[in-house]
Amino acid sequence: MKKLFLPILLSTFLFISCCQPIEIEDIEILNKFEEPIFISGLYEIESSNLIDPMPVINLDENKNMVRLEPNESQLFSTKEIVEYYPQADFRIFIYAFGVLEAEDPTKLVQLTSIFTVKNDELVRNNLRIPVSK
Repeated sequence: MKKLFLPILLSTFLFISCCQPIEIEDIEILNKFEEPIFISGLYEIESSNLIDPMPVINLDENKNMVRLEPNESQLFSTKEIVEYYPQADFRIFIYAFGVLEAEDPTKLVQLTSIFTVKNDELVRNNLRIPVSK
């Protein structure tokens, strides 16, 4: 009986240690668009359903958007993801220039895409998120 105890204890320990979630503190978002993009926010999936994505945003009035040039990346803390909890999937709201009726096209951006990030894909990609069309 004692001979079986140690292997069972070791297997249980290994199983538990392998199944522990990876603690994610920072993620990197990489702009793979051919133009500058603006990140307005990162939201856990359920909370993102409550967000009005506002199709057009005036950059003069909304100073908290992060601008990323093509092939530029930015680190975001998971603390910046609204309602984030460990292993949660989340969404990134991405805006770009291109408002046709704008007098000054460098002041207005419109929603280009809502990018969903799955936790398992994030881990497989070493916490790096390349966003593109």
